[in-house]
Amino acid sequence: MADLKQHGGDPEKITDAAIDMSKAFIKGVKEHLPNAETTFDPFHVIKSMNDALAKIRAEEARLQNVYFAESRQEAETLLTCWHSETDASSIGLIQKMAKTVKEHWKGILSHFDSKLATGFLEGINSLIQAAKARARGYRNPQNLISLAYIIAGKLKFKSLHNVPI
Repeated sequence: MADLKQHGGDPEKITDAAIDMSKAFIKGVKEHLPNAETTFDPFHVIKSMNDALAKIRAEEARLQNVYFAESRQEAETLLTCWHSETDASSIGLIQKMAKTVKEHWKGILSHFDSKLATGFLEGINSLIQAAKARARGYRNPQNLISLAYIIAGKLKFKSLHNVPI
């Protein structure tokens, strides 16, 4: 404040102050700018919310630990613990996820017997979707089906022309 006063400034005449939400800045504005209305910078408000959501996301990501279980029984124990905690959450979206997991309980745990996953199919689908986007559409479904076989079928085509190596 001394520097402000040395340059002819009057802390009493400052009516607005934009700050982040740190306790030190809040205290400083209250003590040294008694007539200033505090405005919190939107970036810092949003960052604070994103940080809180990231913590919630990290805590709720414990569902992933289920898939590192060494047996179906261990997975079910972990899933039961996770479900108990999330079902009691006050956050609606987390409660909704808990309900979804409960509705799909048997199928989730079936992974530990079958070891099946859709990653391979998702990868092929991604390649086909990229080809569709590059072509900007196809005139008929048969062309798309043919392209899918070419992309996903790992077919070997004999060249019509001699290609120098």
